[in-house]
Amino acid sequence: MVTKNAATEPTRRQIPRSGLGCSLLLVGAMGFLIAVAWFLSWCSIHGTEFCPNTFQARSFSYSRIPGTRILLSSTTLQNTRSIALPDVLKHLPTVNRPIAWHVASVSSSPQEQHAAGILIDAFEQRSADGSDFWGAWSFRNPSLAAILWPMVQSIAFQQLYDCLPEILEMAESARDAESLEKQALEMIARTVAERLKRATEESQSSELTDWLDGLSVTQPGNAEWFSELKKRVRTTRGPTEF
Repeated sequence: MVTKNAATEPTRRQIPRSGLGCSLLLVGAMGFLIAVAWFLSWCSIHGTEFCPNTFQARSFSYSRIPGTRILLSSTTLQNTRSIALPDVLKHLPTVNRPIAWHVASVSSSPQEQHAAGILIDAFEQRSADGSDFWGAWSFRNPSLAAILWPMVQSIAFQQLYDCLPEILEMAESARDAESLEKQALEMIARTVAERLKRATEESQSSELTDWLDGLSVTQPGNAEWFSELKKRVRTTRGPTEF
């Protein structure tokens, strides 16, 4: 039997305790940084707002503790830009009311979509040749555009954005301004009447009612249009309900 000499036996390399401690500390630090980065990603909120006064959009961002209203930073506003071409903007009337900004989209966890985004998406529509669809349409159809865009602006102020897809579809197929105005009025009146009915049931009807009562005051250039809309809402709801 061969006896191994302990002096010649290869010794196993021992990891110093100090080295092991540094490795654990490094792993812990990396885990902490990853956790902080993950937490901050959930805290970061950014999105887009739309202004019905000017048909502009802008970006916003801030940080908050997830699931709470506790802010970790102030709100940053940037990248204000027009979403419509001059052939659209020239038909917007001057309105005597404060500048309003409506949230169009919020990228958070989970992502939220808001109604004002409907109009922003509409102005991103392109023709087959890649040109701005509604800018080109307004250039080709100035009489229709003179009816459409003041109407769009007015309902946007009241955040009735869910009316827009149908109104824009009407505009695409309209042959004259009179028929477009008549069809759009009927649809808007129906929508407003339904909302007023729901709001009345919830005792929250004052906002839309005040809007209808003050239409000729806030936008005197469209007094005739608003007067007709008000009549149609009364007709839709019934004379004793308004």
